[in-house]
Order: sequence, then C-alpha cells, then structure tokens
Amino acid sequence: MRLLQPHYDALRDQPDAAAVVLELARALSSARMRLHLDFGEVAECGARIAELLGDAEAIADSYTGLALHYLQIGVHGPSRILLEAAAALARESHQPLNLARALVNLNAGWNQDDVARAVRFGREAVDVARRTGYRIWVTYATCNLLIAQWVSGEWDDALALSEAEDVDPAGASMVASIRALVLGARGAAPEPARPLLPASDDVLVLAWNACLRAVSASRAGDAEAALAAAWEAADRCYTTVALGDDFPVIWPAAVDVAFAHDDLALVRRLLTLVTDHVETRPGCGLRGQLARFRALLAVRSGDADVDVEAELRTAIDELERWHARPALALARRDLGRWLRGQGRAEEAAELLAEADAALRALGARGWLSDASAEEPTGPSTLNV
Repeated sequence: MRLLQPHYDALRDQPDAAAVVLELARALSSARMRLHLDFGEVAECGARIAELLGDAEAIADSYTGLALHYLQIGVHGPSRILLEAAAALARESHQPLNLARALVNLNAGWNQDDVARAVRFGREAVDVARRTGYRIWVTYATCNLLIAQWVSGEWDDALALSEAEDVDPAGASMVASIRALVLGARGAAPEPARPLLPASDDVLVLAWNACLRAVSASRAGDAEAALAAAWEAADRCYTTVALGDDFPVIWPAAVDVAFAHDDLALVRRLLTLVTDHVETRPGCGLRGQLARFRALLAVRSGDADVDVEAELRTAIDELERWHARPALALARRDLGRWLRGQGRAEEAAELLAEADAALRALGARGWLSDASAEEPTGPSTLNV
C-alpha cells in the first residue's frame, strides 16, 4: 500500500492513465480488504474506470469489489445485487475466474441469512472454481459451501466434501472443524488430528485453528484448554470480520464449549461480542442463536428477568428463516422441555416430537443421547 498509494493518488484523475489506475485500484482494494480497512473509494474508482474502458472482465471484477465493500459495511442488499450482476456478466462473457469469485461471495453473503440459498450458490462455486484450476478459489468455495451445509443440515454432503484433496493448507483447519462438528453431533468417535497450517498472517486461519482446538479439547474433557481456545477463536474472528463471514459458526461453537463446561462467565463474555456490536445488524442466523443462548443462560443461571419463552420463540422464528434445520430442531427441543417443566405438557409434546424427528433425520445420535434432560440446559446449537 505504501508503494502504490502515491502513484494511485497522482494518476487517478488522468484519463490517459486509466488502464494503469485500474490495476492500481485492484491491488489497493485487495490489500485494504485483506487488512479489513475501508476500500470503498478505491472500489468505486475501479468500477468507474472499468466502465470507462468498456472492459467486460474489469466491469465484472469491479462489481464484485464494490459488493465486498458493501458487505464489509453491513449493507447486504446492494451487495447481493452487485454480486448477481457480476456473476451474470461473467457467465455471458465466459469469465470463469470472475464467476467463481462472485459465486463464492454470494455463498458467503447468504450464509448469514439463508443457508438454503447459500448452498445453491456454493455448489456452483465449487464446480466453477475447480474448472478454473486455481486451488485457492477451490479452497474458498469449499469452505463457504461447508459452512452452509453444516448450518443447513446437509451433513452427508459436508462429510463427503471435507474429504476433497484439492483444498489449500490455509483451509485445512476450517474443513477439519466442520468435519469434527458433524461427527460430534452424530456421536461418532473423534478422528486423529490432521496436519494444519501452524502459523499464518491470516487471522481467520488462526481463528479456525483455535476453533478446532476448542472442539477437540472439549470432546477430550480438557476444560481448561477448550475454554481458552474457545475465547481465542471467537475473539480472533470478531476482531477480523466482526459479525460477518465465518463468525456465525465460530462464535456459537465457542459459546457451546463454554456451556459444556459450565463456564457461565465465559458465556456472558462471548454474548457481549454480539450484543455490544452496534455498527451492523446481525444476520437472522446470529439473531436466532443469540436469542437461544440468552434463554439457555437464563435457565442455567436462574435469571428471572429473562423471558425464556419469548427468547426461544424468537430463536425458532429466526432459525427457521435461516433454514438451519439442526439449530432449529434444538431450539424447538429447548422450548418443548421448558414448557414441559412449566406444566404445559400438551404444548410441549408437539415441539418435542418435531425436534426428535428432525434430529433423527439428521442422524444426530450425539444430540439424541441427551433426550432425557428435562430443561433446555443440554447441548446448544453446535453441541461439541
């Protein structure tokens, strides 16, 4: 950035330097995005010049750049419109790399609010990325699709995809984390540790490393290691991407570890990452999980000031909108158990039957083994 910025500033208003400025804008946008700095002005300049030059490839690329700027600042509607425009243009002009980039980000963007739609974009993204031959784009596509498949309950497909051999080492911890979460939900034995990228300048890689350590240590009964890694994972992820990108999976995994080891102080600390965030509105997935965790915390701590029923019904509504079958089943089970504990057995029975059927369909034997609990104090959304 120090190298390029002076040249960009000197040339950006010179029409005869448009092609050079376009390349400078691309490089600066990428650098600022990777550092999670604002890059809106540079992205707009790149889009303006791409249109000026009439370069279809540059236009598609610039639409995606603008979309990522909007995603970064929490304006999701225009972002999705721009990404779909970029994908359409890339298809029309046979640009597989730009198409893969647009589809990968459509998958990532919809992971916040509608994982059923995210899966559709993600499947195409993996297919297109593999045709480009770029391993890093195969990795991005695979990781984003795995998140959508985990959240939506397409676990057989997630396990199959996690076996892919064309993923870059930078994605290994994320792939291994999703695989561990699915196997844990299904009550399968933990697998031997896979080789991971031990050090990286990518904070999200470090967050996923910590997430995997938290899940693995929790299942092994090492509470101290699990709790420390859980906070590290959530904190690193929040510091890097706030409530976006991978946060709606890493954060609840961390909260779940805290609940599993009855560290309610850590639960509260983790919840404040979301409740204290005011810059952008959480997606419906996070809103649903937050409501459920509030209810679980109130039951565990005996907090009479929290309306447990209202929180759980909010959770059900939001998680249903998210199309998150596993989390939705657990929220229904939590509400059923709570209602049963309040002497409302008839209302509880329907919810518990729905939840049980959904968990059986998922093969969630690890979660079904907790069926004897009388109150919603058992496994939370990710249940490690």
